[in-house]
Amino acid sequence: MGVLKRTSTLVPASALTQEARYRVHCQSKWLVVKLAQEDQAIWEYDYAVRSMTGLDLNLARMDFAETVTATGGTTVATYENSLMNVTGNNAARRDRVIVVYGMVVASSVDSITSIRWTIGGARTHEWFLGAQFSADPFRQSTLDRTLYVYPPPDPDWIDPVQIPTGASVLVEFYVRNGTAVGIQPSDIVFLGDVAEPLGGGGSGLSLGG
Repeated sequence: MGVLKRTSTLVPASALTQEARYRVHCQSKWLVVKLAQEDQAIWEYDYAVRSMTGLDLNLARMDFAETVTATGGTTVATYENSLMNVTGNNAARRDRVIVVYGMVVASSVDSITSIRWTIGGARTHEWFLGAQFSADPFRQSTLDRTLYVYPPPDPDWIDPVQIPTGASVLVEFYVRNGTAVGIQPSDIVFLGDVAEPLGGGGSGLSLGG
């Protein structure tokens, strides 16, 4: 499978109007419905759209916070696999499609500078966090800490990670030099939407059928 890596722009919600923030959520739902309509495991059913949680990727937690192991040592910046490394039978649930459109950085610890995604064996997106951390090192408000993913340079539409049914998913964190082994990174909660057949555990508006 070919590599299609996009370097996306992370835009704080505080930099957008309320109308633009509303558009982000509308676009995400439109995209996850489009993905569902293209996926044979979903489209033939009535289906629901709801917010994504870590459980949708077979993680043990609703969110995605974890401890950085700093396998490269405390002096070498390096990419490390996150807990979101799901392949084979542990791949994304085979009865749902997922769109990830942003993240919330829930703490002030600054041990990672970028995140990259590999979906179905292809590197799809890389998100750089340094500019947001430099601009708002304390991240006082929720809107400052909520980051939406856009393609550069002048976004009209979000540029989310799209995960079809059964795809393998790998998320990697780029760990800063000097990060001690075992330090907790910025608590991260990824933002996204899920479409799944009605009765599959979701709730929401039936958009399929």
